[in-house]
Amino acid sequence: MRKIIPFVLGIFLFLPTNSYALERFEIFTTSQLMQLLQDRKDGKTDFLLVNALDEMIYRHAFIPGSVNIPITQFGQYAHRLGKDKNKLIISY
Repeated sequence: MRKIIPFVLGIFLFLPTNSYALERFEIFTTSQLMQLLQDRKDGKTDFLLVNALDEMIYRHAFIPGSVNIPITQFGQYAHRLGKDKNKLIISY
């Protein structure tokens, strides 16, 4: 038994595994977001602003024009993202 456990662990160390890399996302500053919000108001740009916090937090503090899609329920509310796959989505 003492020899089997290290052997099995050794096999798992050398088996190929899947690895995933996250895409790099652009980070907006507060002033950049304020400018984007003004541009959207003026009709110069269009984007979706997503508040990913819990609904209770969203009810008390949110950026006007944002939608609430809690990160824990993203699959359930993904339809709220819209059909345009090229639309900019900003989450906070």
